[in-house]
Amino acid sequence: MQFTFEPDDLEILHGIVEECSEHLNGIEEGILKLEIEFTPQLLDSVFRAMHSIKGVASFLEITPIKDTAHVLESF
Repeated sequence: MQFTFEPDDLEILHGIVEECSEHLNGIEEGILKLEIEFTPQLLDSVFRAMHSIKGVASFLEITPIKDTAHVLESF
């Protein structure tokens, strides 16, 4: 599957990639903390970050990422 973006979209796409990278880092940190101590707030923050990634992927019509995020968010 190939995604095509216009040159003007590259700056926006860069920002989205950066945002998703921050969400993924937060998810990883959250999961590692959950292994030590479970809190509902921490679990909620992990799910919110995954939901944000799913929303961005859905908006950009990047179905593989959207579908993967949906499965992980629903777990």
